[in-house]
Amino acid sequence: MTKTPMGSLSSIHMGSARTAHHIPDDDLGAELRLIIGLIVRHLRAESRGVANLNLTQESVLGRLDRDGPASSAELARAEGIRPQSLAHIVDQLVSAGLVVRTRDDTDRRRTNVHLTDAGRQHVADGRQFRRSWLDHAIAERLDAGERRQLSEAITLLNRLVADAPNDQ
Repeated sequence: MTKTPMGSLSSIHMGSARTAHHIPDDDLGAELRLIIGLIVRHLRAESRGVANLNLTQESVLGRLDRDGPASSAELARAEGIRPQSLAHIVDQLVSAGLVVRTRDDTDRRRTNVHLTDAGRQHVADGRQFRRSWLDHAIAERLDAGERRQLSEAITLLNRLVADAPNDQ
């Protein structure tokens, strides 16, 4: 493994950042999964300094921002964790002032979790931080031709997921 500005990369990614190499068709899926995972991990590590929240807490906040208020049971199911674990996470987020619990207007037995203004700001700040880092990395590490190639690759990646079922 070689340490680069983008983090630890597998042996296939070693060498000059400007050296193109052909990846066999049979390996494209594995390589794409690897590099997407590396980018995601790097972005998470970079943004971890924005707040002292763990990945599950960040994921819950992001889900509430995307999908709106939800019950604890819905959040636990969506996050793939036990309701008891989710309750502890929500307690921590409530203590941090990032979410609140409210009674459902139509079913008083049900409690919904909502982002507070501070929670929405936290999510927006994290997204902006990650975007700024990525924009800077692209501008600094890729020349104009490589940025065009990246733009074309993004179009292709969008086609890959255009008709894929949405698990979120």
